[in-house]
Amino acid sequence: AADLASLRALAWQRDLLLWVRGAMPYWNRSSGADHLWPAMHDEGACYSPAELRHATLLTHWGRTHTRPNGSSEYHLWRVDPHARGMYGWSRCYDPCKDIVLPSWRRPEAMGASPYLRRSSGGGGGDGGGG
Repeated sequence: AADLASLRALAWQRDLLLWVRGAMPYWNRSSGADHLWPAMHDEGACYSPAELRHATLLTHWGRTHTRPNGSSEYHLWRVDPHARGMYGWSRCYDPCKDIVLPSWRRPEAMGASPYLRRSSGGGGGDGGGG
């Protein structure tokens, strides 16, 4: 049996994308490459339509592996034939264009992130003042 939540998430986003394409012709100019698209689902952009691959996705989850193994693995990747039409079939997050907006952490916790570069002192290197 298919996971209906993942299919509903995919269908809702596809319906919205069809509306945007019809009502907002600016989207079509670049296939969304110059637009932002929020991925509000628990699985981030995994359940988003693959047609959003050119847009910059705003997600809370920066999973970069192909078909990620996790609590949603059963639900997402065994929903044939729909899984291949999902953004997450390739990966749920593209670090070259997508943006992670952490939603469950206090700002103080972000300082421990290995993705933040710290200056080696003297106020140089990262464009920060000093």
